[in-house]
Order: sequence, then structure tokens, then C-alpha cells
Amino acid sequence: MKSQMKKYGILGAVAAVVVAALAGWCIFRGSGDSMASSLPKDVSMVARIDLKGMVLDYGLSLEEAKELLFSKGDRKETGLDLFTPAFAFASDGYLGLIVAVDDAEKLETYLREDEGIGNIEEQRGLKWGVLGGNVLMGFSDDRLMIMGPAVGHELDELRNIVATCLKQSASNSGKKSRLYKLMNKRSEPVSLAMNTTVVPEEVLNSVPAVLKKVNLNAIDLVAGLRVKKEKITLGATLETEDERVKEALEDIDDVLQPIDGALLRSTPKDAPIHLAMGLDGDDLLEFLRKDQSIRTGLLMINALLDMDMIMKSIDGDVSLSMSSPTTVGRVGEVAQDYFLFQAELDDDKFMKNITSWNDDVARDLGVSFYAKDARNGICKANDIEIFFATPEGKQLKISNGEWLLGQKENGQWDMAKGNRIFLAINPKELNTMGFFGVYVPLAAFFDAITIAMPSISEMKVEFQMSEGTDLLRELNIID
Repeated sequence: MKSQMKKYGILGAVAAVVVAALAGWCIFRGSGDSMASSLPKDVSMVARIDLKGMVLDYGLSLEEAKELLFSKGDRKETGLDLFTPAFAFASDGYLGLIVAVDDAEKLETYLREDEGIGNIEEQRGLKWGVLGGNVLMGFSDDRLMIMGPAVGHELDELRNIVATCLKQSASNSGKKSRLYKLMNKRSEPVSLAMNTTVVPEEVLNSVPAVLKKVNLNAIDLVAGLRVKKEKITLGATLETEDERVKEALEDIDDVLQPIDGALLRSTPKDAPIHLAMGLDGDDLLEFLRKDQSIRTGLLMINALLDMDMIMKSIDGDVSLSMSSPTTVGRVGEVAQDYFLFQAELDDDKFMKNITSWNDDVARDLGVSFYAKDARNGICKANDIEIFFATPEGKQLKISNGEWLLGQKENGQWDMAKGNRIFLAINPKELNTMGFFGVYVPLAAFFDAITIAMPSISEMKVEFQMSEGTDLLRELNIID
């Protein structure tokens, strides 16, 4: 009898767990991308915000997430379903947001109590309100849509757009757009796809002339964000179907080479900033000369020193590291910031011409060059000294701190290898420098920030959390 009771007790416990799991799934499953059926057809930007995915990625359980979102005393019942993915978008000059509704009555009550919202009225089988006088809200029993800003008759036009979107089928929506399909390929909880038509014109005007020859509006940016306790990761790619754009991007990749890591051994340890890339100097010079303003700048530099010859000698990794006295262990030095530029070389024939750079242009500028020996030199300008060397004729090193030319192996940033461009920032060390005159307020949260680009059209940014840091607690999002 006892064994039977024990048997049924175990079965009952298992059944209870299964029922609880099913109930939890029903409560938190959301409705996938069903809200996307209300996206306007002509979206120029679309983003998916999957809050459930975010909290699970962070390591919280669904119950902890529910506690976080709904149980704090200062959080009223909104009637919104926060576990169904929401969608943000841009369309026809307007910005918008679509959020799932769990309880329309609770939502209406919540909105009526908000002083920033006008009266809630009913038209065309939908409820309507205006936020801040220029943002329109419309909602049904299962979704809320917000669009704006708009004023006057534009609000009436928006009302027609929102009403159409809330009632349309998925086949007539932005779910069929190229941008939605690109965004949907990303697996991160927060994903985005946008066309460069939404980029401000002044930003596009700053693009080098060599890239303006292609149709920048044919480029789409696709990105995804993932937040975990140990790190925050942002991935992004450039997508295009335009052959001329593809060719332009491939031209840049041809100039850039994968980083082989040869210079990492002589990079200052814990450098506040470290930038590296792989380059073919001949290809770089040819590429830069396509831009008239850059070509003019190179001519001006060549009037002082043989920059063309130096650039043509470069073949392999190039890096620039900023360093402060604390990171290189210098004692008794005047507090200042130091840099170390390094490049792999085919040869160092340009070193033979150092003294010939002391011409009228150099004298007029107060600049002088000295050769200490065949592979070491100094450039002096007033009280500033820049040291340069070409160890074994295979590397170029330039620095305002002579000891940095002999920097020994440290083994940092192996993750740079294989990328075409790599940037590492040490926020804590950056705050010790006066060079930029800035303070990084989030330095206490992160040990490192890295940007890695295996190609010009692909980028990965990582924010590495400091050990023991819980970002949600630091930001007072959870207790």
C-alpha cells in the first residue's frame, strides 16, 4: 500500500511539474512575431524587441522576470503583454511602435490615468488617444500601435494609416518587406534592419567621395543586440543587392588584410586604446588617391617627408596604441599620454633618406630629422620629440616615448587575429588619461570594450563586464 502511495505520489509530482511547465509556457510564450502583421508596407527601419528573450539571455528565470516586470510597487498594471515581441519601425517619415495587448480594459484604465494623454475615444472599432499632443495611439483587443510625431491634419492622416495597419493581414504588411526578412535572420532578442534613407543627410555628406560614387541608399544595416551577465554583444552587417556597392565594399576589403597578430607582442599591456588593422600599403595609397581631398593632403605631407615611400613599404599589420604612465610602469616621468604606432614592412629603404627631409619646408615649420643610426631616428619640433625605429628592417615603430620602441611581449588581444580591423578600449585606463579630456562614466562596469571587423561589411562589438558586476542591479532595475 505504501509503495503504491509512493508510486502515485511520484506520478502526481511529475504531473504537477508538467502542468506547471505548460501553464508557464502559456503565460510567457507570447505570440511570436504576430504583431509584425501590423507593420506598414513601406518600412525603412524595423526592429524586434523580445523582452522574454532578453531576460532569459541574462540568466533570469521566467518567474524572476515576472517578478521584475510586474511586482514592484511603483509599476501599475498596464494591460500590455510584455512577453510577446514588440516592433519598432520607421515609415514615411514617422516613427512607430507595436506592442501586444493582454487586457484592453486595463490598458484603457491605465491610459486614462496618465495626465500626458488626452481623452480615450472610440472610432472604427478601435480606441484612440494622443500622447503629448503629437503622437497618435490606437489599440484593439490584442495590440497597441503608436505613431508620430504629427500635428493638425497629419494626425487625421495617421489615424487612417494606423487603422489600416491594425486591421490588415500579414500578406499586406511589412512582414513581406526585404528589411523584415533581413532582420528576421538575426537570432538576438533585439534585432534591427534599416535602410540608409533614414540616416541624416549631414552624415551621408561626410562620407569620402570615393564611396559617394555608389548608391548609398542601396545599403541596408542589419544589427542585433544580446545582453548577458558577463558581456553585452552587438553584431551588425551591411547588406546590399546593388552590384556597384558590392564592388566598392570588396575594393575596401582588398586594401585591408586579416590581422596576423605579429605586432601584439610589442603592444603596451593594458593600453587604454589599441587599434589594429591589416594593410597592403600599395593598395592603400592607390585607394586613397581616388579622393581628391585626401590626395591633396598626401601631397602636402610629401612636401615634408616621403610619405608615399613609407606607405608603399607597409605590408601586414598596422597598429596604434595609446598609453599612459600607469600602464607602462614609468616612475618619475612628467605625467603625459604616450602613443606607439607600429607597422609591418617589406623593407625600410626610406630610412636612408631621413636627413634629406631637412629641407626648406621642414625648416619653415620648425621641424628637423636626425638619424641616430641606420635604423633609429628622431623628429624634433620645438620641445616635442618623436622617436622612430625599424627593428631588423621589418617593422616601423613611432612613439613620443622612446622606451615604447622596445616594448616586450604581453600577449593581449589575441582575439584581434583574423579580423581586418580591431579596436580595444580599456575604460578604466582611459579615465587615467588627459589626452581626450573625457571621462567614461560606465568605466566601473566594463573591463574592456572591443570592436572586431572581419570585413568592412561585418562588425561585432563586445562590452566585457567587470568581474562581479550585475548590470541590472547597478542600474537599479532589480534589487
